[in-house]
Amino acid sequence: MNNSTKTHLQAKLSKNWELIKDRYPIVVNPDAILDDAVQHDVLAYFDGLKSSEEIRVYLTLNESESNMIFTDLIRAGAIRFLEDVERPKYLKQQNIELKRNYDFLFSEKNRLAGENLYLEGQVKEKEAILSEVESKIPENQKILADFNQKTEQLKGAPDHLFQDNADLLYIKNEMADKEEKVSEVLVELEDGLPRLIRRKLKLGEMIERAGDNVDQREQESKDNRRRLSSYRDTIDELRNDLLDTKSRIRELIEES
Repeated sequence: MNNSTKTHLQAKLSKNWELIKDRYPIVVNPDAILDDAVQHDVLAYFDGLKSSEEIRVYLTLNESESNMIFTDLIRAGAIRFLEDVERPKYLKQQNIELKRNYDFLFSEKNRLAGENLYLEGQVKEKEAILSEVESKIPENQKILADFNQKTEQLKGAPDHLFQDNADLLYIKNEMADKEEKVSEVLVELEDGLPRLIRRKLKLGEMIERAGDNVDQREQESKDNRRRLSSYRDTIDELRNDLLDTKSRIRELIEES
Protein backbone atom coordinates (compact mmCIF):
# COMPACT_ATOMS: atom_id res chain seq x y z
CA MET A 1 0.00 0.00 0.00
CA ASN A 2 1.49 3.37 -1.03
CA ASN A 3 1.62 6.44 1.22
CA SER A 4 -1.33 8.09 -0.53
CA THR A 5 -3.58 5.10 0.02
CA LYS A 6 -2.40 4.75 3.63
CA THR A 7 -3.08 8.44 4.30
CA HIS A 8 -6.54 8.09 2.77
CA LEU A 9 -7.29 5.06 4.95
CA GLN A 10 -6.06 6.86 8.08
CA ALA A 11 -8.27 9.82 7.26
CA LYS A 12 -11.23 7.52 6.70
CA LEU A 13 -10.65 5.75 10.02
CA SER A 14 -10.29 9.06 11.86
CA LYS A 15 -13.49 10.39 10.30
CA ASN A 16 -15.43 7.28 11.32
CA TRP A 17 -13.79 6.75 14.72
CA GLU A 18 -17.11 6.94 16.58
CA LEU A 19 -18.28 3.91 14.60
CA ILE A 20 -14.96 2.06 14.59
CA LYS A 21 -14.44 2.23 18.35
CA ASP A 22 -17.61 0.15 18.87
CA ARG A 23 -16.39 -2.59 16.55
CA TYR A 24 -14.68 -5.71 17.87
CA PRO A 25 -11.25 -6.50 16.37
CA ILE A 26 -9.77 -10.01 16.23
CA VAL A 27 -6.27 -11.17 15.39
CA VAL A 28 -5.94 -12.78 11.97
CA ASN A 29 -2.16 -12.97 11.46
CA PRO A 30 0.07 -11.92 14.42
CA ASP A 31 3.19 -12.70 12.38
CA ALA A 32 2.38 -9.76 10.11
CA ILE A 33 3.82 -7.40 12.77
CA LEU A 34 7.57 -7.69 13.26
CA ASP A 35 9.28 -4.95 15.29
CA ASP A 36 6.56 -2.57 16.52
CA ALA A 37 6.27 -3.03 20.31
CA VAL A 38 3.07 -0.96 20.63
CA GLN A 39 1.33 -2.95 17.92
CA HIS A 40 2.46 -6.16 19.62
CA ASP A 41 0.89 -4.88 22.85
CA VAL A 42 -2.34 -4.15 21.01
CA LEU A 43 -2.43 -7.65 19.49
CA ALA A 44 -1.63 -9.23 22.86
CA TYR A 45 -4.68 -7.52 24.36
CA PHE A 46 -7.11 -8.56 21.61
CA ASP A 47 -9.49 -11.43 22.31
CA GLY A 48 -12.29 -10.65 19.86
CA LEU A 49 -14.55 -9.34 22.60
CA LYS A 50 -12.98 -5.99 23.49
CA SER A 51 -14.03 -2.93 21.54
CA SER A 52 -11.46 -0.67 19.91
CA GLU A 53 -12.33 2.01 22.43
CA GLU A 54 -11.62 -0.32 25.38
CA ILE A 55 -8.26 -1.23 23.86
CA ARG A 56 -7.40 2.43 23.30
CA VAL A 57 -8.15 3.27 26.95
CA TYR A 58 -6.23 0.22 28.19
CA LEU A 59 -3.13 1.23 26.23
CA THR A 60 -3.54 4.95 27.17
CA LEU A 61 -3.42 5.98 23.51
CA ASN A 62 -4.94 9.15 22.16
CA GLU A 63 -7.46 9.00 19.34
CA SER A 64 -4.96 9.86 16.63
CA GLU A 65 -2.48 7.19 17.78
CA SER A 66 -5.27 4.62 17.91
CA ASN A 67 -6.37 5.41 14.37
CA MET A 68 -2.81 5.03 13.09
CA ILE A 69 -2.25 1.74 14.92
CA PHE A 70 -5.50 0.22 13.67
CA THR A 71 -4.74 1.49 10.17
CA ASP A 72 -1.32 -0.21 10.19
CA LEU A 73 -2.71 -3.44 11.62
CA ILE A 74 -5.49 -3.61 9.04
CA ARG A 75 -3.10 -2.71 6.23
CA ALA A 76 -0.68 -5.46 7.33
CA GLY A 77 -3.50 -7.99 7.49
CA ALA A 78 -2.90 -8.61 11.21
CA ILE A 79 -6.49 -7.90 12.31
CA ARG A 80 -10.02 -7.64 11.03
CA PHE A 81 -13.22 -6.44 12.65
CA LEU A 82 -15.96 -8.86 13.64
CA GLU A 83 -19.14 -8.84 11.64
CA ASP A 84 -22.33 -8.37 13.64
CA VAL A 85 -23.49 -11.90 12.86
CA GLU A 86 -20.24 -13.29 14.32
CA ARG A 87 -20.43 -11.51 17.65
CA PRO A 88 -23.10 -13.71 19.33
CA LYS A 89 -20.87 -16.75 18.79
CA TYR A 90 -17.91 -15.03 20.45
CA LEU A 91 -20.07 -13.82 23.31
CA LYS A 92 -21.33 -17.37 23.84
CA GLN A 93 -17.73 -18.62 23.94
CA GLN A 94 -16.79 -15.97 26.48
CA ASN A 95 -19.82 -16.83 28.62
CA ILE A 96 -18.69 -20.46 28.67
CA GLU A 97 -15.18 -19.37 29.72
CA LEU A 98 -16.54 -17.02 32.38
CA LYS A 99 -18.73 -19.84 33.75
CA ARG A 100 -15.67 -22.12 33.89
CA ASN A 101 -13.65 -19.42 35.68
CA TYR A 102 -16.54 -18.73 38.05
CA ASP A 103 -16.85 -22.41 39.00
CA PHE A 104 -13.09 -22.62 39.61
CA LEU A 105 -13.02 -19.43 41.72
CA PHE A 106 -16.03 -20.57 43.72
CA SER A 107 -14.40 -23.95 44.38
CA GLU A 108 -11.12 -22.23 45.33
CA LYS A 109 -12.98 -19.90 47.67
CA ASN A 110 -14.59 -22.86 49.45
CA ARG A 111 -11.23 -24.65 49.67
CA LEU A 112 -9.55 -21.60 51.20
CA ALA A 113 -12.42 -21.18 53.64
CA GLY A 114 -12.00 -24.81 54.74
CA GLU A 115 -8.26 -24.40 55.18
CA ASN A 116 -8.88 -21.22 57.13
CA LEU A 117 -11.17 -23.08 59.53
CA TYR A 118 -8.54 -25.80 59.93
CA LEU A 119 -5.85 -23.22 60.74
CA GLU A 120 -8.12 -21.51 63.24
CA GLY A 121 -8.51 -24.86 64.99
CA GLN A 122 -4.73 -25.36 64.96
CA VAL A 123 -4.14 -21.91 66.44
CA LYS A 124 -6.67 -22.52 69.21
CA GLU A 125 -5.12 -25.92 69.95
CA LYS A 126 -1.59 -24.45 70.18
CA GLU A 127 -2.84 -21.61 72.37
CA ALA A 128 -4.50 -24.12 74.70
CA ILE A 129 -1.28 -26.17 74.97
CA LEU A 130 0.76 -23.03 75.60
CA SER A 131 -1.67 -21.88 78.28
CA GLU A 132 -1.56 -25.28 80.00
CA VAL A 133 2.25 -25.39 79.99
CA GLU A 134 2.49 -21.85 81.33
CA SER A 135 0.02 -22.65 84.11
CA LYS A 136 2.24 -25.53 85.32
CA ILE A 137 5.48 -23.53 85.42
CA PRO A 138 4.85 -21.94 88.88
CA GLU A 139 4.02 -25.35 90.37
CA ASN A 140 7.17 -26.94 88.93
CA GLN A 141 9.28 -24.02 90.10
CA LYS A 142 7.87 -24.39 93.63
CA ILE A 143 8.62 -28.12 93.64
CA LEU A 144 12.18 -27.46 92.47
CA ALA A 145 12.65 -24.80 95.16
CA ASP A 146 11.45 -27.24 97.84
CA PHE A 147 13.95 -29.86 96.65
CA ASN A 148 16.76 -27.31 96.64
CA GLN A 149 15.89 -26.35 100.21
CA LYS A 150 15.82 -29.97 101.38
CA THR A 151 19.13 -30.64 99.64
CA GLU A 152 20.77 -27.80 101.53
CA GLN A 153 19.37 -29.15 104.81
CA LEU A 154 20.67 -32.66 104.11
CA LYS A 155 24.21 -31.54 103.32
CA GLY A 156 25.07 -31.54 107.05
CA ALA A 157 22.91 -34.55 108.00
CA PRO A 158 24.28 -37.82 109.54
CA ASP A 159 25.48 -40.69 107.39
CA HIS A 160 22.12 -42.49 107.49
CA LEU A 161 20.61 -39.57 105.59
CA PHE A 162 23.13 -39.67 102.73
CA GLN A 163 20.95 -42.06 100.74
CA ASP A 164 17.96 -39.78 101.07
CA ASN A 165 20.15 -36.91 99.96
CA ALA A 166 21.22 -38.87 96.86
CA ASP A 167 17.58 -39.62 96.04
CA LEU A 168 16.68 -35.98 96.36
CA LEU A 169 19.58 -34.96 94.13
CA TYR A 170 18.35 -37.39 91.50
CA ILE A 171 14.85 -35.94 91.71
CA LYS A 172 16.31 -32.43 91.48
CA ASN A 173 18.20 -33.29 88.30
CA GLU A 174 15.13 -34.94 86.83
CA MET A 175 13.04 -31.85 87.56
CA ALA A 176 15.70 -29.65 85.99
CA ASP A 177 15.56 -31.77 82.82
CA LYS A 178 11.78 -31.48 82.76
CA GLU A 179 11.95 -27.72 83.20
CA GLU A 180 14.41 -27.51 80.29
CA LYS A 181 12.06 -29.55 78.09
CA VAL A 182 9.14 -27.35 79.12
CA SER A 183 11.16 -24.27 78.18
CA GLU A 184 11.95 -25.78 74.78
CA VAL A 185 8.25 -26.49 74.20
CA LEU A 186 7.41 -22.90 75.16
CA VAL A 187 9.98 -21.51 72.73
CA GLU A 188 8.70 -23.77 69.94
CA LEU A 189 5.10 -22.73 70.57
CA GLU A 190 6.00 -19.04 70.74
CA ASP A 191 7.87 -19.34 67.42
CA GLY A 192 5.12 -21.28 65.65
CA LEU A 193 2.12 -19.26 66.83
CA PRO A 194 2.96 -16.02 64.90
CA ARG A 195 3.50 -18.03 61.71
CA LEU A 196 0.09 -19.64 62.07
CA ILE A 197 -1.53 -16.26 62.71
CA ARG A 198 0.21 -14.68 59.69
CA ARG A 199 -0.88 -17.58 57.50
CA LYS A 200 -4.45 -17.21 58.75
CA LEU A 201 -4.45 -13.48 57.90
CA LYS A 202 -3.00 -14.20 54.45
CA LEU A 203 -5.71 -16.80 53.80
CA GLY A 204 -8.32 -14.25 54.83
CA GLU A 205 -6.96 -11.83 52.22
CA MET A 206 -6.93 -14.56 49.56
CA ILE A 207 -10.55 -15.46 50.35
CA GLU A 208 -11.55 -11.80 50.07
CA ARG A 209 -9.78 -11.45 46.71
CA ALA A 210 -11.41 -14.69 45.49
CA GLY A 211 -14.79 -13.29 46.47
CA ASP A 212 -14.09 -10.06 44.55
CA ASN A 213 -13.08 -12.08 41.46
CA VAL A 214 -16.27 -14.15 41.68
CA ASP A 215 -18.37 -10.97 41.86
CA GLN A 216 -16.51 -9.48 38.87
CA ARG A 217 -17.02 -12.62 36.78
CA GLU A 218 -20.72 -12.65 37.66
CA GLN A 219 -21.08 -9.03 36.50
CA GLU A 220 -19.18 -9.72 33.26
CA SER A 221 -21.41 -12.74 32.60
CA LYS A 222 -24.54 -10.60 33.12
CA ASP A 223 -23.20 -7.93 30.74
CA ASN A 224 -22.46 -10.51 28.06
CA ARG A 225 -25.89 -12.10 28.41
CA ARG A 226 -27.39 -8.65 27.95
CA ARG A 227 -25.23 -8.05 24.87
CA LEU A 228 -26.13 -11.45 23.42
CA SER A 229 -29.82 -10.70 23.88
CA SER A 230 -29.37 -7.34 22.14
CA TYR A 231 -27.51 -8.95 19.22
CA ARG A 232 -30.22 -11.57 18.83
CA ASP A 233 -32.88 -8.85 18.74
CA THR A 234 -30.84 -6.97 16.09
CA ILE A 235 -30.50 -10.12 13.97
CA ASP A 236 -34.25 -10.74 14.23
CA GLU A 237 -34.93 -7.18 13.11
CA LEU A 238 -32.52 -7.54 10.18
CA ARG A 239 -34.16 -10.83 9.20
CA ASN A 240 -37.62 -9.22 9.29
CA ASP A 241 -36.38 -6.26 7.24
CA LEU A 242 -34.92 -8.66 4.69
CA LEU A 243 -38.19 -10.57 4.42
CA ASP A 244 -40.10 -7.30 3.99
CA THR A 245 -37.66 -6.20 1.29
CA LYS A 246 -38.01 -9.50 -0.56
CA SER A 247 -41.77 -9.23 -0.36
CA ARG A 248 -41.68 -5.67 -1.69
CA ILE A 249 -39.41 -6.69 -4.57
CA ARG A 250 -41.76 -9.54 -5.43
CA GLU A 251 -44.70 -7.13 -5.46
CA LEU A 252 -42.83 -4.67 -7.69
CA ILE A 253 -41.99 -7.48 -10.10
CA GLU A 254 -45.59 -8.58 -10.24
CA GLU A 255 -46.80 -5.01 -10.80
CA SER A 256 -44.36 -4.52 -13.66
